[in-house]
Amino acid sequence: MKKERAAKTRGAFTDFDEVWPADTWSCSTPEAQGVDSTRLLDMLKAVKSNNIGIDGLLVIRNGRLIMEMYRYPYKADTLHHIYSCTKSFTSSLIGIALEQGRIKGPSQCIEDFFYDRQIANPHKAKRTITLGNLLTMSSGYEWIGGMLEQPTLQEWWQSAD
Repeated sequence: MKKERAAKTRGAFTDFDEVWPADTWSCSTPEAQGVDSTRLLDMLKAVKSNNIGIDGLLVIRNGRLIMEMYRYPYKADTLHHIYSCTKSFTSSLIGIALEQGRIKGPSQCIEDFFYDRQIANPHKAKRTITLGNLLTMSSGYEWIGGMLEQPTLQEWWQSAD
């Protein structure tokens, strides 16, 4: 059933597994991957005319790069703090793990994943934190202040580990 769904998702592009993952993206035209390039152009025009703060954008379809753009002065190798994007990636990976049966679900306690480790400062509150708590940023631990002005966060960024 999973293979059938994957085949339907890919449509006629059955060589998806052969192009990704790889060390670099395989490139293609939007049309060759079933995407109307005028829609992509309209999106870029809307980003520009509405002054939407996008520094760069990559569009991947069927494992192929069909569009890549950067706003000056940004380039492909410009480093960024991605902040909340990480939550989107993490929740996507949790969804994949759930579909593959590797996790039980969002109500699963995170302690289950550290069965082979000694938990520092054990506490009842730590034992009740679930994947869902982490995905919704509701683990119960207090964070004082904003992102950039918090000295602790600056220390984390500068830490060698």
